[in-house]
Amino acid sequence: MSTLAIIKDCITQDASQRKIVVSIEETELVNSLNHVLEILHPLVQKQYDVASKYQLIDGLKEITLGEDDISFLSQEYRDILKDAENIKLQYNEQPRMLSFLWSVIADLFGDASKIHGRHNVSDKLRQLRELLSNRYS
Repeated sequence: MSTLAIIKDCITQDASQRKIVVSIEETELVNSLNHVLEILHPLVQKQYDVASKYQLIDGLKEITLGEDDISFLSQEYRDILKDAENIKLQYNEQPRMLSFLWSVIADLFGDASKIHGRHNVSDKLRQLRELLSNRYS
């Protein structure tokens, strides 16, 4: 998307200097945008799943303290306890990973906006971050 935005800007700028009217069809760009978002969604969701599991670890350990048999827990909770150390490691990396993913989404939004002729999107970026925070929290 970024490459396409740069190419469109260059072509449009060159055409304007030469006083040539250029029409660029953007249908495939929308499809590309949707495809990239479909790829990013599971990555973002995974980060929030890690945070949810992390928040359960201490409580689950407390519940099972002194218990030899933890079969009373659901399989999901047993898996969380079994994988607690790995979840903690992933959680420690989570802020960096989430920040990276949010940056990718913000850049994608900015580039898509440029392609559609909207260049000042700073207010919309704040709204996008709020929307995403509400969606994944």
